[in-house]
Amino acid sequence: MDDSLDLEADTPRGRLLQAFEMFEFGVEMMAAKLRRQHPHASSPQIEALLEAWLAERPEASASDDDRSPGPR
Repeated sequence: MDDSLDLEADTPRGRLLQAFEMFEFGVEMMAAKLRRQHPHASSPQIEALLEAWLAERPEASASDDDRSPGPR
């Protein structure tokens, strides 16, 4: 993480930037998991699997409430 973000950690901007960084890190972790699960898949295939995972959000249903957009 960028040192300048540490100084802003207690500001709304800093917290939002940290949330974006955590999201990006989570996507990178899932991409790595998909590459391990599908070692012969091409980069476009992994990208398609990653996009499908992001669209489906299978783990999110347990934490989403009725006001959240998205498939049910």
